[in-house]
Order: sequence, then structure tokens, then C-alpha cells
Amino acid sequence: MKIREEILNINYKINHDNGYSTDLIKQWDLSEYNDSDKKLLVNIVYGVLENRIYIDYIINKYSKINSSKLDKLVLEILRMSIYQLVFMDKIPEYAIINESVEIAKNNIGTKESSFINAVLRACSRDIKNASTINTKDIKDKLRIQYSINKDLFDVLLKDYSMKTTKKILKSFMEIDDFIIKTNLLKISREKLMEKLINKHFNVIEHPYVDSAIIVKNPHGILDITEFKKGFFLVQNTGSIIVSEALNPNKDSLVLDMCAAPGSKTCNLSEIMENTGTIYANDIYSSRIKSIHENAERLGCYNIKTTNTDATKYNEDLKEKFDFILLDAPCSGTGIISGKPEIKLNRTKEEIDNLINTQRMILENAYSYLKKGGYLVYSTCSILSMENEKQREWFLGKYNDIESVDILFKDNYRDYIKIMPYENYSDGFFISKFKKI
Repeated sequence: MKIREEILNINYKINHDNGYSTDLIKQWDLSEYNDSDKKLLVNIVYGVLENRIYIDYIINKYSKINSSKLDKLVLEILRMSIYQLVFMDKIPEYAIINESVEIAKNNIGTKESSFINAVLRACSRDIKNASTINTKDIKDKLRIQYSINKDLFDVLLKDYSMKTTKKILKSFMEIDDFIIKTNLLKISREKLMEKLINKHFNVIEHPYVDSAIIVKNPHGILDITEFKKGFFLVQNTGSIIVSEALNPNKDSLVLDMCAAPGSKTCNLSEIMENTGTIYANDIYSSRIKSIHENAERLGCYNIKTTNTDATKYNEDLKEKFDFILLDAPCSGTGIISGKPEIKLNRTKEEIDNLINTQRMILENAYSYLKKGGYLVYSTCSILSMENEKQREWFLGKYNDIESVDILFKDNYRDYIKIMPYENYSDGFFISKFKKI
């Protein structure tokens, strides 16, 4: 099968079968293709996804039928073809069009292939103007240019100025830094960096996370012996800081309420030097496996897993834990650069439901925390309704809860909020509390 037919099938599953791009690409059998083809597939799949609203806008310039009414396969062939024509400059236009027409003939029919041919040739003839967004409304222009749905765009504008919103939207289109965290149970950062350099990886120290390393050329890093031996894990900056903010004591009893895939749980185990006990919980039984796999590879032996719904109160856990980590289910607005589906699909109703879920879990976390115990609440969201306002709500609800300052970049802060356009991190929010 040609690589563009693979792209078509993956895009179809993403856009019409609720498939998740990263999982599909990881699971898809591409063994018959060379590295160049695989790179092309990744570029086009993510490119179409990141620019889908923009691409549909361009399609509607040259199609007599609105994109929303097109046959699904026709639409996906047009999307991948328009992306190559307008957003990529190394592939000849005639090759893109001819290949797309051939794919349409093989998968749909002659009539549909003729329609696709006509739309693509019309776009090709007008290629200098194809990407022009013909609206004077700055909000509409931004929504199209950065392919974000109206619900999420409006929520961002409630929290941020237009200038900051533009910076946020731009960051959604940028490639994340590849960050790994040293497993200090097994090796120092200096020794790990030395090993990676000897294997021709270009690495630099993270500027404000002592155990983290930025890898400039990460291709193949998950295949090396050092990864398999558990010397490091791939982890975003904010995620690392969450566990450091909780900073549990040795021999403590700790609860990680929403733990999968277990990277933060293993960070806690490292901080505790494998003493005490950490209960790593997740609602999805299928994700418990990843916690076990991470813990085994990294050599974290003080972790026990549970599979319960964190919104459901468990009387047996009342005032049981010294430390609790609640990395809450959230809108994911801080990690859109790596999960572009979010900016297309996240609705205001979903965010409102998530806020209720967060409060239910926070209430349970309060009940499970001992007096004198510490709780960290975090999200990978940049929305105030999930972050600052939840923090205010929690402090206002309980008289025996107080805020604890967190050390970040050499300063103590009421809470940590990292924006996705800042260097070396996705968007993240972290707040800490003590039960007095």
C-alpha cells in the first residue's frame, strides 16, 4: 500500500472514528516503509490535524459543495492534498494531484476522482492566494488561521488579552522540546548526559529542573540500553515539577489519585528513595498496566496500584494519607501542541463537566488527607476556571486548609502557572495545600 493511502486511513480514523493521532501512529504497521516515508506520514497526519479548520476553509474556496457535506473519504483526500499543496513546498504540485486522483479512483470512484481533480487544480492555479483568509473580523481570522473551535477560543479570550491569546495559539503549532527526566535512583544527571553524548545525542541541561535533560535529536532514544535499564523517562517539565512540589518525606503514606501512566508516581518513589508506600490509582484498568511497566523499568518498588473512580468517596481512606497528589482530569489546554485534537474538539460543556469532576475529587482528597498532611493539585490546563478559581474555591470551602508556597525558579510563589509559550515546558498549573 502506498504511504498516502496509509495517511488517508489514519486521517479517516482520527476525524470520523474518534481515533487519537499519537496512538494510531504508534500502533499502525509501517514496517514496509523507509524512514523518509514514515516522516512524510507523520508530517501530513499532524499537519492536517493541526490545520484542519484552515484547510476546510481553503477547500470551500474551490469546491462547489461545502466541506461539511462532502463524502468523508473525498473530504479526507482533499484535506491531505490541500495540506501538501498549500503548506508543504518540497512536493511537486502535479505529483500531489495525480496521486490524490489515483487514490480516489482506487478507494471511491471515477466521479469522485474527477471532482477531487477539479478542486485541486483550481487551488493549484490560485496557489498564491489559496491561504489568504478573506475576513476583516480578527477573531474569525485567528480561529481559522490557528484552527481552533469557537468554544475554546472564546474561553481563552475570557482569560487572556488578544495579544496573549495570539501567543498561546501560536505555541499550539510549535514542536515541543523533547525532555527526559533522570532516574536518580539509578544514575546522576551528569553520568546520564555523558552516556547520551557518547551515543551521539545532542543534550543540554534543563535550565531550572535539576534532574531534567533537553534532547535536541531524540530519534531512536527509546531503543537504547539506558532507556531499557530505566535510567530515564520521557516527561514534560510541568509533570516533573508536580512531584517535586509535593516532595513527600521518606517512609510516608502517599496517594496518587489519577496516576496513569505513572511517571509522576515514579518521581514520588524516587524522592522517597523507595521507602514508605505509594498508592497509584486510576479509573481505567487498561492504564494500570502502564504504571506497572514504568515502575518495574525504573526500579520503583514502593508502589501499589488501585483501580477506582476517584470521584467516588471511600470511607476506608478517611484521613489515611500523609501526602496526596491530585493531577486532575482537565481540558488539556496546556498540552495542545502535542495533542491537537483538543483545540478542535473541546467544548465549553465538557470543560464545565470537568470542573465539577475536579471539585468532587478535591473533596475526596481533603477527606483522605491527615491533619498536618500535604496536597498538591495540578492540571495541564491554562484556564483560570480549572486553576486559580478552583484553588480559591478549595481554600474557601475548608477552614482547616491553607495554601503552601512553592519554590520555582529560585522564588517562592502562591502557585505555579507555566504558559505553553514559555521555553522548555507545556502549560501547567500547580498549587499546594496543608491540612492544619
